[in-house]
Amino acid sequence: MEGLSASYLLVNSIRIPTTIHLEPSRILRNKASTSRTTRDLPILPQTQPNRHKNSFKIPPRTQKFTEKDAFPSSLPLHTKNPLAIYKDIQRFAREGKLKEALTILDYLDKQGIPVNPTTFSSLLAACVRSKSLTEGRQIHAFIRINGLENNEFLCTKLVHMYASCGSIEEAKKVFDDIPCGSVYPWNALLRGGVIRGGRQYREVLETYSRMRDLGIELNEYSFSCLIKIFAGSSAFIQGMKTHALLIKNGFADGSVVLQTSLIDMYFKCGKIKLARRVFEEVLERDVVVWGAMIAGFSHNRLYREALQYLRQMRRQGINPNSAILTMILPVFGELWTRKLGQEIHAYVIKTKNYARQLFVQSALIDMYCKCGDMSSGRRVFYASTERNAVSWTALMSGYISNGSLEQALRSIVWMQQEGVKPDVVTIATVLPVCGEMKALKQGKEIHGYVVKNGFLPNVSIVTSLMVMYSKCGNLDYSCKLFHRMERRNVISWTAMIDSYLNNQCLEEAVGVFRLMQLSRTYKDVWEMWKN
Repeated sequence: MEGLSASYLLVNSIRIPTTIHLEPSRILRNKASTSRTTRDLPILPQTQPNRHKNSFKIPPRTQKFTEKDAFPSSLPLHTKNPLAIYKDIQRFAREGKLKEALTILDYLDKQGIPVNPTTFSSLLAACVRSKSLTEGRQIHAFIRINGLENNEFLCTKLVHMYASCGSIEEAKKVFDDIPCGSVYPWNALLRGGVIRGGRQYREVLETYSRMRDLGIELNEYSFSCLIKIFAGSSAFIQGMKTHALLIKNGFADGSVVLQTSLIDMYFKCGKIKLARRVFEEVLERDVVVWGAMIAGFSHNRLYREALQYLRQMRRQGINPNSAILTMILPVFGELWTRKLGQEIHAYVIKTKNYARQLFVQSALIDMYCKCGDMSSGRRVFYASTERNAVSWTALMSGYISNGSLEQALRSIVWMQQEGVKPDVVTIATVLPVCGEMKALKQGKEIHGYVVKNGFLPNVSIVTSLMVMYSKCGNLDYSCKLFHRMERRNVISWTAMIDSYLNNQCLEEAVGVFRLMQLSRTYKDVWEMWKN
């Protein structure tokens, strides 16, 4: 008994009722009234420190949840319910972190925990945004593992993903396995053609013909996709036929989405009068319809008409949104109407939400630089609290248009010192500067950056590198880049011909031109113009 503590002896000397956990205050009070001394009170063993000592202090802030906590190695995922894990995966999908999401999917597969279709849908949407075909195939494999390969909703998403990432064969394979004759999988094929652009014009026409032959009833979304692909391909005849089909099926009247798509299509085909006619038939003109007109006039270099419609929109009491501001500010630069640009700048400052948007800031920089006011353009650039690749590229373009080529070349170094990585547009903007300045060393450094960051398959980047090397007198590098290209368009063929001509290689230039005539690119362009 000597080894036992005093507190233990006191607890065992007085009987404590088993119901003390129900009303502890009353029972202890009664015991205190019947006890003669405080020593007779029941004292619990002090195995833990007093928890009430700091009960009124503010609890310390918990550590912020970091990205590494989502990995099985650092967070016990087995303690979380499946719904919480699904939310983590969906969050990574929204942020474009597909590798982290796939890591958790692999963990769930090993634990035998199923994944719901909504989570897979968010992952496939992330693959579409980032054009991640490899990750999309892995997600497709997980869908099969979870026994959801016959889910029509997910199959439609898979068709959309494969078509958007350029794998039309895999998209058709999934599409053929869908038993239901719904219009939604067909729309997924059409939408994939829209995302990939005009080069898929032929495949979209084949899909459209099959839908008509099988009697698939097209909805508003189907027609919208068709009109967009015809607009991107400048296929005026097919666009006119689709417009007639819209009128026949009663879709043309009352659908602002389709009417806006028609306006955009006619403008891109160069048919200004038809675009105006469709606009006049719109009964309720919102900011999107007005924006389509302003963008169409700007696309066709009818800048004064674009300003005219902007004024008409303001008279109707409709304020321009950030998209219209981004479209109209370059118009002031093209017309050298700096005063009007300053008025829009004042409107942007007045509406504080637009003043913080990087795309609007970049458009302001571009406008001032095109008007020759480089100091105002720099002032807007350095006044912005946050700068990204778009704003840096706008500043570089301003330096180039005002003849400050060295400043443009230095800017690509300064932006990296700020922690901003040059994107594809930045590289395509600065490479011609290397060619004009015969800066072969800097051009090779940019080439190394392009290879390191995986920009090389991009046709515009490869074409810009070809032109840069040819202007620097290194024709062999231009030829190597051209022959290694997996896909070539008219611009890349023309760049190779110009490279030979600039280096006095006339026979080689004629040979490349004849090869272009035999290529599929030439046939596709000819067929598109013929249609």
